[in-house]
Amino acid sequence: MPIQTTGTTLAYPPRVTPFTEPFWQGLNDGVLRTTRCRACSHMTFPPNPSALSVGSPNWTGWI
Repeated sequence: MPIQTTGTTLAYPPRVTPFTEPFWQGLNDGVLRTTRCRACSHMTFPPNPSALSVGSPNWTGWI
C-alpha cells in the first residue's frame, strides 16, 4: 500500500529512507513502530539503528 499524503507541503518533510520506511509504512497502516536495542532493551524514538544510552548498534529491529 502506498504512503498517503495530505497534499500539503511541509517545511520539514519526512525523510523516507530504506531504514525509516517501515516506520512510515506502519503509520500508514495505523501502527506505531520503533526500534529496540538488544544490549539495553531501550526503545528508541524516533527510530534509530543504535541505542543512544549505550551507543550500541545492536538493535533488534522493528517492534
